[in-house]
Amino acid sequence: MAERLRLEVLAAYDQLFGLELEHLAVDGCTTKAPRGGQTAGPSPVDRGKQGRKRSVAVEAGGIPLAALPAPANQRDDGLLAATLDALEVVGPLPAQPVVDLDAGYDYQPCRQILTGMAWPARSPPAGRQPRSRRAAAG
Repeated sequence: MAERLRLEVLAAYDQLFGLELEHLAVDGCTTKAPRGGQTAGPSPVDRGKQGRKRSVAVEAGGIPLAALPAPANQRDDGLLAATLDALEVVGPLPAQPVVDLDAGYDYQPCRQILTGMAWPARSPPAGRQPRSRRAAAG
């Protein structure tokens, strides 16, 4: 029921304002999950406590199109393909949408996934580097 409502709202938004599907952005976040649950797992950023990860794809205007929950210890490249596959409910996408990768997704396995789909990728702005690169630079 909720999924049907979400799809109807997206369709109405698209009809009124137009979804900007030529540019997509993929981002993720890790949150605490003290009570666990099906999508919880040991969090690599919180000393192994239970956590969840969310992978989200949005269109150019910031409208969320797909969101996937996963255990916090799941690699981002494992979530990228599933997140992009979840976009099929929106309808046909342009042949080669440009995908802006958050710093957490901007590494070789994720870029290979996009190359396999023939979708161009863009890196985050120069000031937004993954934490490991910032530490190495500083």
